[in-house]
Amino acid sequence: RVKMLPAVPSWIGEPIAIKQPTSVVFRSQAANNLLLVAQQDQAREALGIIITILYSLAAQHAPGTARFYIADYGQGDTDYAGTLARVAQMLAPHQITMLTRRNLTDTIQRISGEVQQRLDQDEVSGGHMYLFIYGLQRARDLRPSDSFDYSMSFGSEDTSATPHLAKSFTTILRDGPEVGVHTITWCDTVTNLNRSLERSAWREFDLRIAFQMSNEDSNNLIGSPDARQLGFYRAFLYNDEANILEKFRPYELPDEQWCREAAEKIVRKA
Repeated sequence: RVKMLPAVPSWIGEPIAIKQPTSVVFRSQAANNLLLVAQQDQAREALGIIITILYSLAAQHAPGTARFYIADYGQGDTDYAGTLARVAQMLAPHQITMLTRRNLTDTIQRISGEVQQRLDQDEVSGGHMYLFIYGLQRARDLRPSDSFDYSMSFGSEDTSATPHLAKSFTTILRDGPEVGVHTITWCDTVTNLNRSLERSAWREFDLRIAFQMSNEDSNNLIGSPDARQLGFYRAFLYNDEANILEKFRPYELPDEQWCREAAEKIVRKA
């Protein structure tokens, strides 16, 4: 069996009940990926969760012991556009790679290749790897072959590698967590999630965060219709493996000053 890497917790919000802050834990076990579904009008809140997870992980890994990859498909006309890229610069010397149309194919295939190599060699010496995808609904190059829409994905016109890229992404989701490679992604609706992933791939996300949505979507995503009753600044964390559903208040998107000060503390600690 592949040697297991240590579990790493990440904090995502304040609980409704009296307990410790709500967190997810990334462990070396199958399906230990995180899926977040929140509509476009809550994209800011989704980004807040993504960033607080990134900071949580960076604070617990010494530089060079973990690698981070970030694909930002967020809308470019918002007041928080580019935040992920700025945060990546702040967190240097951590090894953080921003994915663009120029490096997306090579990077996804390289991560997939390393996952397979770790499985084949029972070796995880490369440490943890985290793949963040903010806006899965726009990551069309990663869609399964029967859902191709070549008109947009980082503006790329080269579609020759797309089928292989979707297969590589599936490998990362399916086999990555067991060898310390985890995917954290936000998609805006369950409808777009169905376009972006085969239904069987949903099983690769034991950790799911749901904002307000319809009864049917809520049942499909977290096994309960309760997400229909959620208001703003409320979400559910569902752990599929443990069958636990927790209501919480997601952390807000931190402002740039907080991001910079927190990054400076993390770097000094490192």
